[in-house]
Amino acid sequence: MRLLMIIVYLILILIGVSFAILNASSVSINLYVTTLTMPISILMIIMLGLGLIFGFVLSLCKYWRLKLEC
Repeated sequence: MRLLMIIVYLILILIGVSFAILNASSVSINLYVTTLTMPISILMIIMLGLGLIFGFVLSLCKYWRLKLEC
């Protein structure tokens, strides 16, 4: 089982590295006050992380509301 998990982790790492290599071109992000330039792969990872955090907070609020009703 441990060997299987190591293989799965290695595959995920390879997918992540290939994603970063394929999306290495830089994009400019205008934030009204300043402009940031970063690789598109980093931008996509940041947006994914923000979406996960936002979804977690929303589901946590719903959980608390349902728990208070009981």
